[in-house]
Amino acid sequence: MIIMLLVGVIYAAVAAFNHFTGAGVSATGVIAGAFLTLLAFLANTIVIPIQRTFAALGNFIGNVFNDPVTAVKVLFYDMALRSIGWVSSIASALEKLLNSIPGFELNFTSGLDNLYNKMEQERAKAIESGSYKEFFKAWDYIDLSDAWDTGYNWGANLFKGGDPMEDFMSEYEPPAVPGSETDKLLEDIANSTKGIEKSVDMSNEDIQSLVDVVERRYVANVNLTSQAPVINVNGQNTGNTAADRQALADAIQTVLLEQIPSTSVRATAMPT
Repeated sequence: MIIMLLVGVIYAAVAAFNHFTGAGVSATGVIAGAFLTLLAFLANTIVIPIQRTFAALGNFIGNVFNDPVTAVKVLFYDMALRSIGWVSSIASALEKLLNSIPGFELNFTSGLDNLYNKMEQERAKAIESGSYKEFFKAWDYIDLSDAWDTGYNWGANLFKGGDPMEDFMSEYEPPAVPGSETDKLLEDIANSTKGIEKSVDMSNEDIQSLVDVVERRYVANVNLTSQAPVINVNGQNTGNTAADRQALADAIQTVLLEQIPSTSVRATAMPT
């Protein structure tokens, strides 16, 4: 189930990559290349080192009694070549991967390759100088980049008449980039608001005319229809006439008559 899901993801990713870049990458080739590279990596990490170790020990045992000096030298070279070869196989694959990226141009495996070749030459010289016999041939490490190329080419040519899965994925339209629908919606809204803006656009002269009409209506309603209050103050009282004095006496009498029943008036004469 997980493998099928992973295969589907790879096909979808390759289809999207081809759609946006116009490339012609084969998804089947990618899967075959990755699978063969994984097998080569496992062989370089587990199988080949074990075989080279047994081959080195077998050759050492077969020669140590006849030519012990050469046997020890060759054993040393075999152990060193086993380790350097494994590191070189990993480094060469990593170097090729990085150099496939635009802008990268690295070369960090040439030193390892030179060291490996030099030690192989020294090993061959040691064997030629003595009576050493090689009973077991050590396996060479697999180049991971070659494994990838071989697997990819095999997978890409597997369906020469057309890969059904790739044909299906080529017709697959990846989902729209987030934001595209939103941008279209905002653009439609912007076009609509432009029409509204034109329909409600008013010049300064029109606004001033409306203000003048409102002011005239206000003046007409307030100044012409509202009655102004008229206040007349009439009074000729001077306090010097008999009528004025009589009015004052009547007012005092009225106040006293109102206060007497409420006992608000008290005697003010001092006791004798």
